[in-house]
Amino acid sequence: MGILMQQASGQGEKNAEAAIEADREIEQIMQRWLLTVIFDLEAVESALRTATLSAGAKVLEGLLQGFGCGRREHPVECRCGTIMNSTE
Repeated sequence: MGILMQQASGQGEKNAEAAIEADREIEQIMQRWLLTVIFDLEAVESALRTATLSAGAKVLEGLLQGFGCGRREHPVECRCGTIMNSTE
């Protein structure tokens, strides 16, 4: 099990799928890298960074899904009973 998969376990099916996909991409990059005699370490670093950031964005998107999506049906009240008024 890859590092990203371990981090995403228990965080939902979509997050797990994104982590599996990212692990596969990283594995493919590393296999291609190992097959070449001459390699560009900077290119490998860039490809790994891109794959990791993409996977992280997918996991974060799944975690944040549902937050901040519109107005509430009922006003938010303080413990003292005062209704919250939002300002811009």
